Amino acid sequence: MLPPTLAYTTANPMQWTHRPTWLEIDLAALRHNLRQARTATGPQVAHFPVIKADGYGIGAIAVAHTLEEEADGFCVALVEEAEQLRTAGINKRIMLFSGLYPGLEERAIRARVEPFLSDEINLNALWQAAKCYGPISVHIKIDSGMARLGYHPEHVPSLLDQLAHMPELKLAGLVSHMACADDRHSPITNAQLATLSPILEHPLVKQTQAQLSLANSATILGHPNAHYQWVRPGIMIYGASPFFPHTNAANEGLQPVVRWVTHIQRIHTLEKGKSLGYGHTFTATRPTRIAQLPVGYADGYNRLWSNKGSVLIAGQHCPVVGIVCMDQIAVDISDLQGEVKQWDEAVLLGKQHNAEITLENWATELKTIPYEILTRIGPRVPRRYRDGSILSGSFG
Repeated sequence: MLPPTLAYTTANPMQWTHRPTWLEIDLAALRHNLRQARTATGPQVAHFPVIKADGYGIGAIAVAHTLEEEADGFCVALVEEAEQLRTAGINKRIMLFSGLYPGLEERAIRARVEPFLSDEINLNALWQAAKCYGPISVHIKIDSGMARLGYHPEHVPSLLDQLAHMPELKLAGLVSHMACADDRHSPITNAQLATLSPILEHPLVKQTQAQLSLANSATILGHPNAHYQWVRPGIMIYGASPFFPHTNAANEGLQPVVRWVTHIQRIHTLEKGKSLGYGHTFTATRPTRIAQLPVGYADGYNRLWSNKGSVLIAGQHCPVVGIVCMDQIAVDISDLQGEVKQWDEAVLLGKQHNAEITLENWATELKTIPYEILTRIGPRVPRRYRDGSILSGSFG
């Protein structure tokens, strides 16, 4: 449970100590979504949630502490991300995807990460460091079809023979990444699995009981034959479907995690024939009530929403008018039913009353994916963490 300090309310705006724009994160929804992943795999499979990119933009430390009791470990992309978690008191296993760059070997060992090794230079540099700073567990990254990083399957047996003579590098597992798992019917997933089968018979793999991990969110939900020993739930725990645009989060039993809110800074009337904003791209065709909201593209509210987006006010959709500015947007509230006043809440993303704007809605209109929507919400938007009825200004 979060501490009651720094609790926020919209009832009295004079209590605000910052711009009234923030991102609310529902920690109970995070836990629910991880449990959905566990339900999909069964209890015999370990779960290492992916919290790279600052927990997909919602706060890696908060995500890690929230899921610590239920997760078997975590996955990050950078050594710096692992160090941040260690400093915050996270002692679970941490998998390092691709961020073991030259010169970071000592830091990786001291941070107790388990790196994915994908080439000979990577391997030899880490081995030399491990001789000086102590042994480290490693996972061999296999390029089974992604054509991005990893050893070609044909080279893995000789690599495993080489590892048998490097006692400072402890083989913990084999990993690969599914290229088309978000298509439940793609034959590519089974083709990738077939390339890995012979490697699992290698004596070192059997001797060390090296564990295999292939499954991201889409593989967890759509390909039970590829779960193996441990999985890497990512976008699903943050409340979006990995099968977008073919389905949505609700259809997968996932709950929304984020709610991006701001508040009306000013209400004014734009006379018929008058224009507003940079370039005067919006001209009123009638007397138009305008609400100014203190949020803009510097916060991650995409400039493509200019004269196109909508926000929720009093549970009703209100169109964005004019150009999205760095710090401001304008919305047309002329057709709102009921009273609206300065400092009332406006929702950019998430639920308000019976209405909702989802990550999938944004991704569809912006022709992108929910991952990008989340990770582009800027750092100057404060994160507020909700656990039950308490909304806190910080985590911990």
